Amino acid sequence: MGYNLVVKPQLLSLGKLRAWAAGLLLIHGCGSSHVPPAPPGESSAEAVERMATGYEQEWPEVPQMRADELPARQWSASDGPLLVDCRSVKERAVSILPGSVALADWESARQVDPERPLLLYCTIGYRSTRAAAGLRKRGIDARNLHGGVLAWAHAGGNFVDPEGRATRRVHVYGRPWDLLPSGYTSEHGDPR
Repeated sequence: MGYNLVVKPQLLSLGKLRAWAAGLLLIHGCGSSHVPPAPPGESSAEAVERMATGYEQEWPEVPQMRADELPARQWSASDGPLLVDCRSVKERAVSILPGSVALADWESARQVDPERPLLLYCTIGYRSTRAAAGLRKRGIDARNLHGGVLAWAHAGGNFVDPEGRATRRVHVYGRPWDLLPSGYTSEHGDPR
């Protein structure tokens, strides 16, 4: 896919140019250009760790939480971090982490409990780490779920469909991120 774009720098501020570039990255995927090729024999769990760690280096100011470090796999609406899903509507239509809210819904509600941190997630951590960095600049205690839904699945975490029923189906954004452990069914394709 090629683009014929003419950008006139005098019309864009640095902030607008960065936002435009970030949007272009989203169009092309979860930062795939930043992922080194997999070494021979790498397991899917090792690939998730390698990719997530690489993405997180772009935003070192964002604290990371690992799925296996969380005190419980499911929590109520009032205890633990508030899970915030940074994935698209199409991705969330397949499955979500139990008790999570969409980033857009959280943003529109603007109900922030200063004592309760946000734990953002996406497929592997690229979009959620970037979003957490932006929220932290606004003074919000936002963290990233290291490795996103892929690491969650490798840690044995649960997923629910939009009606709240348990499911093993997970949207993984695209083929490069089809790294679920056995027992899960991946879906991918255009997540928009």
